[in-house]
Amino acid sequence: SVNNRLRELLVERGLIQHDDIKKALQLQQSVGGRVGAGLVRMGAISEDALLAALSAQLDIPIAQSGLSLPEASELYAFAKTAPIDINWCIDNRVLLWLADGNLNFISRDPLLPFIHEVINYHYPDAKLKPWLVSSHTLDILVDYIRKEVSAERFFAEGSETKGLREMAEEAPVVELVNNIFGKAVAFNASDIHLDPQEEVFRVR
Repeated sequence: SVNNRLRELLVERGLIQHDDIKKALQLQQSVGGRVGAGLVRMGAISEDALLAALSAQLDIPIAQSGLSLPEASELYAFAKTAPIDINWCIDNRVLLWLADGNLNFISRDPLLPFIHEVINYHYPDAKLKPWLVSSHTLDILVDYIRKEVSAERFFAEGSETKGLREMAEEAPVVELVNNIFGKAVAFNASDIHLDPQEEVFRVR
């Protein structure tokens, strides 16, 4: 399996000991996840070393900011127009971009079949290319996109509220009430009395 080959590779490179594997397996049984992530969580290996080993084993490149990885603003622009719901991308920590004829993507675990199934469903003819990425970089990018989505939603709601306010101000009843208050202020009135009758009402 992938996990077994990864463990052997890490031991061969002298990056971990067999005792580390036993502890990581125990951690996996209690909290789930992949063994490699458990080794990083335990402090037995750095994430950079793990990514390098995974890249060599799986033949998946490592995405790096400023090089193979687009800017956060570019990833957000693509996510906004993609057929996959942007909130799904945020929740599942999946970011996509087009380059060199490939539909590239990064995620916390690019090997998850679920991720591939969703992307293939929305892009049936695309050539998928997964990339490895550090958790820190992925967290920064996803957080940026989450904030952009929140900001856009806030301003959209603000515009809608403003439009409703303008519509209300143009309504006849609202205009009438505003005129009544305006005249009351002009005459220094201390009270406004409305005397409704059958067909008219008096304002005093």
